[in-house]
Amino acid sequence: MVSMLFFIGLVGLIVTIVGMVKVIKKDPDKKKTKWFILIGIVLFILGITGAKLLSEPPEVNTSKSSSVIDKNGTASLVVTTDKAAQVKIKDVDASAYDTDYKPADSQGVLRLTVDHSGKYKVIVKNKYDSATKTINIKTSPYEQAPRKVEQLFKGNSKNKLIPGTTMNDINDVKADISDLSKGKVKTWCLKYLNRAKKLQPALAKKEAAAAQKQEKAESESVEKAASESKAESESIAKIVSESSVKQAAADSSSTASSIAASQSNVAAAAIESSAPTDQTQQIVYIAPTSGTKYHFDPNCRGLRNANGNIQSMSLSDAESRNYTKCGFE
Repeated sequence: MVSMLFFIGLVGLIVTIVGMVKVIKKDPDKKKTKWFILIGIVLFILGITGAKLLSEPPEVNTSKSSSVIDKNGTASLVVTTDKAAQVKIKDVDASAYDTDYKPADSQGVLRLTVDHSGKYKVIVKNKYDSATKTINIKTSPYEQAPRKVEQLFKGNSKNKLIPGTTMNDINDVKADISDLSKGKVKTWCLKYLNRAKKLQPALAKKEAAAAQKQEKAESESVEKAASESKAESESIAKIVSESSVKQAAADSSSTASSIAASQSNVAAAAIESSAPTDQTQQIVYIAPTSGTKYHFDPNCRGLRNANGNIQSMSLSDAESRNYTKCGFE
């Protein structure tokens, strides 16, 4: 159609040009030439104007669309446009929701439905151009109610409840749904709420058994810990008792060692006075980790805290390291 209108416009232009040429050549039939030019101008204007009108972007009108999710869980988008136009919708926030193009009916109307709220872009195209319009679908209790029901279940099969779900939880959701008008949404919600009520007693029984088992395990753990603590206390008491006995024996042995050491010191003094030795060669004993004294006798009582960590060296070396003579010797 547009091509034909362009052709008519072109014919009108040619006719107009031919008429102008006749005027220039002073055609004697001036009346015929005048009509020739007039017809050419009319054809040109009609052809070009008609082609331009038909090649403009399509009209997009969504004023008759719903603005909220209704009781059946959907919102209706009514798009009024050109008869030959095609329409599709796209969720601006959810790229996965993008329909295919569908043709408008003979009245230029197309009805589409969406099942969730959000911002939608309506895209309309014809043979020559395209146009878009944005429409907001608001949420409503009819969209929120199914979500509350779904939150009671584990997974999409709706055969298992979320652990910890109580009958009170189910009744709270049912109370929210009771105010909804009868429709597909309310019917669907009541169906799965009834299923939840049937599943809840089994869940409660299972969780009670698990809690009882856990409580028993914790009780046994406490008893075991108490028993182990008692055994540990008895073991410590036994060790303390044995240590006391050993300490008494050690004290007795220490007394004997002191007497022997005293005798040894007397003998050493006698030997020292009778046969003095070279100080640089005389051997003494120290405890590097538990004292600052040197000892002539490796069994000296002053070395008891050395725990076997005894080192021998010359007297001169010990004195150079600031060790002083043990008071027991």
